Amino acid sequence: MISSIQSSSILYSVLLIGLFIPKASTSFLTCTSDRPGSQTHRILYVPSKFMPKTKEEQKWAAVLCCIYTHVEKYDNDGDNSYLETYDGSEYSVGKGGFLTTAKKVKKDICNMSMGSQDCSSKQKCMEDALEDPKTNPPSQNSTTGGTSPLLQRCMKKANRIHRRQKKSTVEAYKTSIKECKPLSGADKKTCFVSKKKIKNDELKRIEGKKWAKEKKCSQKHGRHF
Repeated sequence: MISSIQSSSILYSVLLIGLFIPKASTSFLTCTSDRPGSQTHRILYVPSKFMPKTKEEQKWAAVLCCIYTHVEKYDNDGDNSYLETYDGSEYSVGKGGFLTTAKKVKKDICNMSMGSQDCSSKQKCMEDALEDPKTNPPSQNSTTGGTSPLLQRCMKKANRIHRRQKKSTVEAYKTSIKECKPLSGADKKTCFVSKKKIKNDELKRIEGKKWAKEKKCSQKHGRHF
């Protein structure tokens, strides 16, 4: 009877301790590596069905984290994954499962100007990630001032969306003013003023949405220190 109770106690202790052992399965979710300077990190958007699940896939998620590339899922029935680079631009990295995609992305990054520097300085980190599936991804820079990683990611996402919308608005304005060029005199001036007002109104609206999103980020993650 005592033996049975002891066995149950030991089993319970093992299960309880197991809950606190760092698992590779969470590595791609907890990646908070940020490159020093204004260019913080890249994002690899992967269809939900291709998110890393196996031990090998989780190792490669950690490898990408070493070179400041976070893995995030997006709900899509397609097979394409997309890489968002430091400047906010995106490009398709093709179809396929996570391993294929991660290896291609690493190769692409290491052939980039800043990426080659990242791969060179983080070679040991990548080797360790492939050796040990429980390797924790790089922690956040000490320059973050104690800000919650979740808050930072939320803010950065808001800023990325803001940059894209702002860029799209400016491009739309440049296209729209072409309609004014064939005009002359007062009509031409009125046209330009009208197009500029539309642009400025849209930029103000975008700024308002950014502010609202940042406020929401602070309310949701501001206390996670």
